Amino acid sequence: MKKIIVSIAAIVVAVTVQAGPAAKYIQPPAITDMGNWQVSAYGGGSFQQSGINKDALKRSPRVGVNAGMKLGYDFAPQDWVRPVLEIDVQYNNFNRVNRDREESVDYKLNFRSLALMLNSLVKFNAGDWQPYFGLGVGWFTMHGKEEMDAGDGELVSLHRGYTNGFAWQLLAGTDYILAANWALFAEYKWLNYQIPSSRNFMGEDTNAVKSRIGQQLLNLGVRYSF
Repeated sequence: MKKIIVSIAAIVVAVTVQAGPAAKYIQPPAITDMGNWQVSAYGGGSFQQSGINKDALKRSPRVGVNAGMKLGYDFAPQDWVRPVLEIDVQYNNFNRVNRDREESVDYKLNFRSLALMLNSLVKFNAGDWQPYFGLGVGWFTMHGKEEMDAGDGELVSLHRGYTNGFAWQLLAGTDYILAANWALFAEYKWLNYQIPSSRNFMGEDTNAVKSRIGQQLLNLGVRYSF
């Protein structure tokens, strides 16, 4: 009997050693080790813009560039549901092209903007995945210009404008924890600019811009916690 017990014990020890540590924990150590402060960098595209006159949408590429950085504070990283605040600085650039078939002329619109936002988020602890959603408010500055291309490759400047005003955004995304301090994230935003003087923004004789511009943004980024 003693030999049988010893043999069984030896088999259990051998199987345990071969199996190694458990591949997954209900509460990953990466979550409990994360600090409260977070620094993030992200980039992606602006895939749809509203608030531009319909005449400027014909034959127009609807993809722009979006990039930014964040500084955030996670109030309770270990809790299942917790609040997060972020300061979000982002740059946006997108173009519009209107083709005048009768005159064989392209009218090109370009918009470049910088926004400073304060985001309030609700984040959920789902293990390695950390989904969240929230609202942001802030301020933006935007430069716009309209140029004409008659087909010879030379652009003729028609109108230029500058404006700033109130901005707000809705956002949702998720983190994926890579290590104790590092995470990747994917994020969707609906970013809205309130244009205070759309009639004069791009010149007296153009109505390319309406009273607001909305953008749908998709971004990928990396987050470091400390």
